[in-house]
Amino acid sequence: MTQSIDQIRFLCGEMRKVLDAYSAGNVEVSALADGLETLINALAGFADRAWVEEMRTVWGGIEIPYAVSLDEGRSELTSDERRSVDDAVAALRSMLDEY
Repeated sequence: MTQSIDQIRFLCGEMRKVLDAYSAGNVEVSALADGLETLINALAGFADRAWVEEMRTVWGGIEIPYAVSLDEGRSELTSDERRSVDDAVAALRSMLDEY
C-alpha cells in the first residue's frame, strides 16, 4: 500500500509541476494537455477511480479548446478558450490540494 501512496504522491507532484510551468508561461497548451493526460492515465492505476475520472472530465476543459483551435487551423486560443483552460488548471490544482 505504501508503494501506491508514494506513486500517487509522485504523480500528483509531477502534475503540479506541469500546472506551475503552464501558469508561469513556460509550457504551451499542447504540452499541458499531453503531460496531464499522461499523468492522469498513470494515476488510474493507483488512485481512487472516481477522483481520476473527475480529473479526466476537468482535463477536457483543456483538451477540448485546444483540439478546436487545431481543427480550425488556429495557433492561438480565443479568450473564451483560454479562460476554459485557465479554469481547468485552477480546478485541477484544487483537486490535487484536496486529495
